[in-house]
Amino acid sequence: MIENEYKISIREKYKIAQLCLSMLNNENQKSVLTLFADGLKYNEIADRLDIPQGTVMSSLARARIKVAECIKKRLKNEK
Repeated sequence: MIENEYKISIREKYKIAQLCLSMLNNENQKSVLTLFADGLKYNEIADRLDIPQGTVMSSLARARIKVAECIKKRLKNEK
């Protein structure tokens, strides 16, 4: 887990996560990830964004991978 590997403050972790989220180029991915983080379910996100549920699921998967890679890279630089 990130908490065990990297000894940086919660504030720094939050800043890195926000930065990585803002770096998502695909607005669909950004919107889906944000709504999912707010607690919405796949079907609720699909309804709100007027896109198919399959698109929600694939966009979320891609966004998670991109953000996780960005966070990992940034945290390594913070060590």
